[in-house]
Amino acid sequence: MQGSPGLDAMLKPESIAVVGASRDKPGASWVDMFGQLVEFGYRGRLYPINPKADVIRGHKAYAGLTDLPEPVDLVIVGLSAPIVPWILRDCVATGNRNVHIFSAGFGETGEEQGKVLQEEITKIAVEGGLRVIGPNSMGVFSPRLRLVTWAGAPEAVGSVGILTQSGGFADGIIGYGSQIGLSFSTVVNYGTGLTVDASDLLEYLSDDPETDTIGVYLEGVADGRRLFDAVARTTRDKPVVMVKPGASRAARRTAASHTGSLAGDDRVWQAFFAQSGAIRVDSVQEMAHTIDAVRRLPRPAGNRVAVLGTGGGSSVLAADACSRAGLDLPPLSAEARAELRETIPAAGNIITNPVDAHDVMTDPAQMPAVLKVLSSQEYLDMVVVYFHVDWMYDVAPDRIAALATFLAESGSEHMNGKPLVATWRSYRSGPEYGKVIREMREILVDGGIPLFPDIDSTARTLARLAEYSGFVASAEAT
Repeated sequence: MQGSPGLDAMLKPESIAVVGASRDKPGASWVDMFGQLVEFGYRGRLYPINPKADVIRGHKAYAGLTDLPEPVDLVIVGLSAPIVPWILRDCVATGNRNVHIFSAGFGETGEEQGKVLQEEITKIAVEGGLRVIGPNSMGVFSPRLRLVTWAGAPEAVGSVGILTQSGGFADGIIGYGSQIGLSFSTVVNYGTGLTVDASDLLEYLSDDPETDTIGVYLEGVADGRRLFDAVARTTRDKPVVMVKPGASRAARRTAASHTGSLAGDDRVWQAFFAQSGAIRVDSVQEMAHTIDAVRRLPRPAGNRVAVLGTGGGSSVLAADACSRAGLDLPPLSAEARAELRETIPAAGNIITNPVDAHDVMTDPAQMPAVLKVLSSQEYLDMVVVYFHVDWMYDVAPDRIAALATFLAESGSEHMNGKPLVATWRSYRSGPEYGKVIREMREILVDGGIPLFPDIDSTARTLARLAEYSGFVASAEAT
């Protein structure tokens, strides 16, 4: 595999040639990569390659790479698989060393023709010193450079880096992550990873000053030892959150047919996560929420949590969710209960852990004192505020936004440096509930308070945060 020193031009290109650029059409389709680059406003020099066109979207078209006025930083190939070997030979001949192969139909098919083509392009790339992401790859998304080859990408520039073998996962994490307040530095869908794979890209993002957190979707890797070393070197300073599917036989079979990857024994991967410090998650949503938590929240001293909400049944279910995730809900001390009772009236409010206090949930003025008491307990490390949206809406609809506003604007000031997060539940489908939920979400996300869609995902994420915090603390102590 090609090392990271040469990846800067590939991932931050100042010039791009698109081989197989579509001729002018109204609107860019999802496979019109040149059109997407133009419409997103790519800031570098663009060269469309199409021998049947003179001008494409206002840019002079060229018959081939040999006709370009300069070698480019990145060549994007969007032609059918049998033509790709010829294009790679042209790349070698013209000194264009960085290549993104969008095309599919190679070794990932499992068919003989695809395997032969895979062997051929591998030989050309290795002997010619080409750095290749793909085949079967959507390529690079860089909002800072206005670089993207697919539709629907957000414009916000951030510091989250994503490496993924799956194009669908790239689209999913960008879309869902944007909803909860994440924005991105670089996203790379590297597909089959012909000569550039997860190890190369992780080493690059580990040293990238524009990236502070890394998410990885990995179906398989050629050099597990190198990947482990790269992750272990990174996790102390930059959290690495990873989806590693393949625990089941069916998943391993599917991975092989998707990207041609060998998923490996999951017991080996369990040891990989335990020793490297990477945080293992199981879905797009869990990756997004875990990245959000490790970026926004202070590191907790342990896994002990207090839950503040309303409803006896919900409190029991919250306790179960925390227990399943590996969190501890310590009982409140007599002193803490007495302090809370000074603020929380006795009628209908049960001061245990979870704290069932409907008065507090509908009167934000009571919240500072309650948070101060909970966060000052040495045996508590984190606090969850649990919105019962349906009940709160029935009692006082405006109090949902009022409580969210308090948490967003000043909640963390009363936490003694400990993590504060929010979650919610709602089982009604009327538009009025959707409206208040959207408002609540916008307030909390804009205010930097992680918001989770249910108590189970809240508990799992906080458990991962506590485990990662413990790993870093141990590593720093040695």
